[in-house]
Amino acid sequence: MEKIADGVFADLGNLETLDLSGNLLKVLASPRMLGGLSNLTELYLHKSKIEKIGDEVFASLPKLQILWLNENLLSALATLKIFKGLKSLKTLYLGNNKIQRISDGVFAGLNSLRTLKLNGNLLTALTSLKLFKGLSNLESLDLYQNKIETIGDRIFATMPKLKSLKLYKNSLSSLTYPRIFEGLSNLETLYLNTNRIEKIDDAAFMDLQNLRILGLKDNKIERISDRVFSKLHLLEWLSLEKNLLNDLTSPKIFEGLSNLEYLYLESNRLVKIEDGVFASLPRLAKLVMYENLLSSLSAGMFQGLSSLTNLDIEKNNIEKIEDGAFADLNQLETLSLSENLLNTLTSKRTFEGLINLENLHLRNNRISLIVNGVFEPLSKLSNLQLSKNEIHNLRNISFMGLNRLTTLRLYANLIESVSQGVWDGLQYLHDIDLANNIIKNISETYISKVKTTKSMYLFDNEISLIKPGSFANLNNLRFILIPDNYIGHISSAAFVGSPLLSRIDLSSCKITVLFSGAFSNCDIMKIINLSSTFIRVLPPYIFGSQKQMTLERLKLNSNNIRYLNFNTFESLISLDELNLNQNKIKYLENYGFNHLVSLKKLYLTSNEIDGIDEEAFTGLDALTNLYERHKQTQSELYLFGFTREEIDFT
Repeated sequence: MEKIADGVFADLGNLETLDLSGNLLKVLASPRMLGGLSNLTELYLHKSKIEKIGDEVFASLPKLQILWLNENLLSALATLKIFKGLKSLKTLYLGNNKIQRISDGVFAGLNSLRTLKLNGNLLTALTSLKLFKGLSNLESLDLYQNKIETIGDRIFATMPKLKSLKLYKNSLSSLTYPRIFEGLSNLETLYLNTNRIEKIDDAAFMDLQNLRILGLKDNKIERISDRVFSKLHLLEWLSLEKNLLNDLTSPKIFEGLSNLEYLYLESNRLVKIEDGVFASLPRLAKLVMYENLLSSLSAGMFQGLSSLTNLDIEKNNIEKIEDGAFADLNQLETLSLSENLLNTLTSKRTFEGLINLENLHLRNNRISLIVNGVFEPLSKLSNLQLSKNEIHNLRNISFMGLNRLTTLRLYANLIESVSQGVWDGLQYLHDIDLANNIIKNISETYISKVKTTKSMYLFDNEISLIKPGSFANLNNLRFILIPDNYIGHISSAAFVGSPLLSRIDLSSCKITVLFSGAFSNCDIMKIINLSSTFIRVLPPYIFGSQKQMTLERLKLNSNNIRYLNFNTFESLISLDELNLNQNKIKYLENYGFNHLVSLKKLYLTSNEIDGIDEEAFTGLDALTNLYERHKQTQSELYLFGFTREEIDFT
């Protein structure tokens, strides 16, 4: 639609909502165009290619509350009578146009307006004191994603009830006018992120006594003076990340922020933080300083942070932690020190004071030595991350005192063996990750002593043998993941003694032989992955013969299997999916899958099948998907009893 004729809505006096979005209107010129809509409360004109709006076009809409004019082609709000008559308007959307100029007083008369969106336009300066005249009840103003370079003093003073002001993604280089936010005593949220701000006047925020959220992220701030935040007594959230801060050396920088709960300082250039800088932040709960250049943590750095629960100092250059550095942080729950340069944990006072710590992240350091008792103060620790370090051995009491530890990550270290008593006292340990080390013998890890473990990760080691009883008496064990090892065979009853075991992954090992009964006594097993090994033969009864297993998924793809033994799958009456893709199976004999009464998906793609017996698939009453593809296949397939109408043999 390109044009709306005058009087077309004249008989729609009871209409409350009108949606004219997505048209090609270009110009709204006539005051009579919307005549007759005296009860209209919502009007949608967005995405309509509107370039110009004439005077008094909306004058006949006294009850209009919502007006959408966003995503059009407006370049200016030049005439003073555009919004005349909209005495009930509460929400005005003008975002994502091409507005470069707004005439003084264009919003006069919009005394009921609560929300004004001018985001995504081409405004470059806000300098006239009359620009927002008439918006005495406005609560939310969006000016983000413009090109604003300059904001003059007292520009927002005509909006005393404003609560939210968004100025992010503009081109502001400074906030040097001391009265720039004067009159905004009710403002609660101010976003100045992603500008080019280098300097902030000491008095810039003086009038913002009710401010709760201040965003200064992604600017070019190098220094913060002592008085900038001094009047923001109710501020709860302060974002200073992605600036150019080099140091925090004055103890008065954060003075006055007695209610601050969240402080973000990540991705700056911080080299030094003076002791006591955070002492005036008694309610701070989260402090984020990752991706800076700190090389040490001093004993007084975190002084006064008695309410801190989360401290993130990842991706720095920390080599040293002074004794007592965390002594005041008795409420801390999560400490992140990953991706630093720590090489030893040698002092029993390193983590002193962290009596409520639950999560400790030390990934990607250079830690090679953990001295006895280092973790002893951490009586509530449940999650310890030590992956990607240089730990060679675990001494008998490396984890002494961690009575509540549930998760231990030691992935990608240099561990060959584990001392016999290392797991002593870890009575709640559920999750052990020893993957990507150089362990050769599972029995030398003494993992069978961890009676509470539920998940065990041993992939990408040098394990060549699983002895019977390696996992004996692990009554809570659910998962064993051992792919990418050198295991050559799986002996009978290799996994006996773990009655709750439900998943085993042995993929990409060197397995050539599976002995009968290899997975017997795994009564509630759900998933077994034996893909990408060197298995040639599936012997009878590898899953046992006396009991019926609950196995649901069996992956045997990418092996060298040539023949399917009649009794191989005998006990697998619950199997739902069987993957035999990419093997060397040449022939499918009668009744080979006869016991798989619950099987729904059977994968036989990329084998060497050149013959299929007439009753090869007999008994597969539940099968819904059968995949078999090979260019040499010549045999006719006889399928009976299938409950699915369509079977794919592509």
